[in-house]
Amino acid sequence: MAGLTPGYQGGGKGNTKVLDAILKGKRSIWLGPPATLASELFNKAFMPYAKSKWQYKGDTCNCEDLARAFWATWDYVRHKRGGKNWPKGEAVKCSQGGLITKAWDALNRTQGNVRTGPGKSLSKHSLFPVHWVCRIGNQYFDPTFDEVSNNRNACVHVEIKKLGPTLWLSRDGKRLYERNLDAAPGFTDSWNEFKAEEWVTYAEWKKLTARSGHTRSGELSRVDAALEAYGNNPGKLNDLKTAFKDWYKHNPKEVANRNRDSCINRLALNLGLAKELLK
Repeated sequence: MAGLTPGYQGGGKGNTKVLDAILKGKRSIWLGPPATLASELFNKAFMPYAKSKWQYKGDTCNCEDLARAFWATWDYVRHKRGGKNWPKGEAVKCSQGGLITKAWDALNRTQGNVRTGPGKSLSKHSLFPVHWVCRIGNQYFDPTFDEVSNNRNACVHVEIKKLGPTLWLSRDGKRLYERNLDAAPGFTDSWNEFKAEEWVTYAEWKKLTARSGHTRSGELSRVDAALEAYGNNPGKLNDLKTAFKDWYKHNPKEVANRNRDSCINRLALNLGLAKELLK
């Protein structure tokens, strides 16, 4: 991230060119009470500079870079004001793992990297394997979303758990996120969101799992029959779960070859089996 406090060593030492630029013309902020200084600094100096100079980009200007930049700015002002007894800043992680953010604009970005709905168009939600904010005292400063809060997880919409390199599952087991090779602008990737209520119908299943010249194994045929039976009788759910698990566990090559449009992963989500099977 070009020009982002390079070479700053803390305590006012090192390269302070960017820090001085952030604070240029904002000397009045330095004269305010210590209790409100961090918020004043964030809202009146740091964020206006960030919005005019930087743009969120996953590989070069990400949430950790931004959180550490505000930490450096706070440390610089703290040192200049002689506030040795003021709280120190630190960069901290949100959540206990991955997350889907709320529908907030990332720094100078109006779209996130999560694709939702029937056409899987980009929404304002973003999938982050980890998200960083700057903590000062009991406040959390999030430059990525221009947010100040007493809640470390203020930006979290859904907490997620990684199942594999291309799959995340919400911790409540109701949403699946699969990598899309078409990266969102400003991100290194994008992710398709599937919800448990987006049921894979029998007709859709047969169409998406069909392969020209490929016979269907006995186990897959039993899934077909169980899915059709469930469509006519919801009381057949356990039969469908049993047939699906048996096929999934014993026919990995057939599973991999027929997972078009993520139909198999989606059915695992529908059945509440994603956490058990999609590893």
